[in-house]
Amino acid sequence: MTNTVKNAEKMLEKITEQVRTLLGEHLVSITVFGSAADGQLRRSSDVNVLLELRRFEFSAIDQLREAVRVAHAAVRLQVMVVLSSELASTSELFAVKFQDILDRHRVLYGPDPFATTRVSREATVRQLRQMVLNQLLKIRERYLLVSLREEQLIPLIADSAGPIRVAASIFSKLELSAADATHSKDVIHPKRALEKYVSTLAPRQNHPWTGILENLSTARETLTLPPGLAIETFRALHELLLDMHKRAESLTIQEQTP
Repeated sequence: MTNTVKNAEKMLEKITEQVRTLLGEHLVSITVFGSAADGQLRRSSDVNVLLELRRFEFSAIDQLREAVRVAHAAVRLQVMVVLSSELASTSELFAVKFQDILDRHRVLYGPDPFATTRVSREATVRQLRQMVLNQLLKIRERYLLVSLREEQLIPLIADSAGPIRVAASIFSKLELSAADATHSKDVIHPKRALEKYVSTLAPRQNHPWTGILENLSTARETLTLPPGLAIETFRALHELLLDMHKRAESLTIQEQTP
């Protein structure tokens, strides 16, 4: 277990106790999701927690602010606060995020809020398209601003790792037939899903996809890359997102029949 994971686990234990004490009867459940749920935290990772509440009472929330601020500074804690009555609509509106949460979450307190949650294919496809296009527009904007200094591209590459990997895992689910999806118990980790996705792409002559993915992991884990690799990695990720955008546009909206 790395120091990053150990520190996050200690902080999660502490914040869980503080939330239970301070929110009391307003609290339904506490769930950690994403990399913190499956032990894959890296230096650039956020620790994502969902608080499910019966009611949002400012008097109770105000008591929690300092604890959350300290945890955010210590381990990049990010807290999503959702009322029980909002879970179904939130999962549809943020379908890609919730598809990933369904695959990678760990309940720290209370009942599992996702035990019976199902996100529709229509919502997932629509948001996948939006997410991929948004990521394309974002990295182009940042490229214009920072690419004169290659080292300034590295944080952008690191930040792109999560969304691109999650998109790949969503593609792997959506491209299953309904029958296969119903019977499949396997969850493909986003990193593995991206490796599978790039295996379908034409090989890159200048820098093979295996090397690009290694650079992506290095940037995410260390926030460094050897000189000369950031530009090539960035351009490859742009190429990858273009392919994802094209593939997302080709997906059917309706559920596939067996």
